[in-house]
Amino acid sequence: MGLLLGLFGCPSLASPADRVRGALERLSEEGTALSLARERTLQIPTGRIEALAVDAGREERGALEAFSQLAIEGRSGEVVVSYVGNERIRVRCTTSCKVEEPFAPRLAGVLEALWARRDALAAGDLAAITALAAASDRNPPPTLEELRQAASRDAAAWFIRVEGRTAVVGEAAADGSQKRLGLIREADGWAFSAGLP
Repeated sequence: MGLLLGLFGCPSLASPADRVRGALERLSEEGTALSLARERTLQIPTGRIEALAVDAGREERGALEAFSQLAIEGRSGEVVVSYVGNERIRVRCTTSCKVEEPFAPRLAGVLEALWARRDALAAGDLAAITALAAASDRNPPPTLEELRQAASRDAAAWFIRVEGRTAVVGEAAADGSQKRLGLIREADGWAFSAGLP
């Protein structure tokens, strides 16, 4: 009986999707941090990563590769973050399976763009704000007054949804007011298609 239980616990006998799901569950049980640019992180407490769906992975160079729709909750600095999106997951299995870093690169990229916007607003840097706009954005650049107004609004929470090459973000201020931001994936990262400044 013990031998049978041992065999069923063996990663090589589980389906690729089950191995990925199990590795994500272990990551969630441990709690983790997602590293961002400029020495920022997204701190994810225990139990705040959920695999909503996992597409069966394939073996590649000793690792499993799969796609998973993740729900993640955490905090980046003082900003509460809630995320739903599809991520490419790499899992390495030996005696157990472990998610390789970065485990949520799309989320990391969107958060880096959001922080770049907040930093540019805080500095009153119109050129930096304009540089964050998507190439397809045909709106005129913001005025200095629009920049000042946007900078006066705090960001208490970001509600992020990523689908394919686009992201929608609800940015909530401490007073409960919200602003809707749109981002699109470009060759060199995420850029704003709506919501600047």
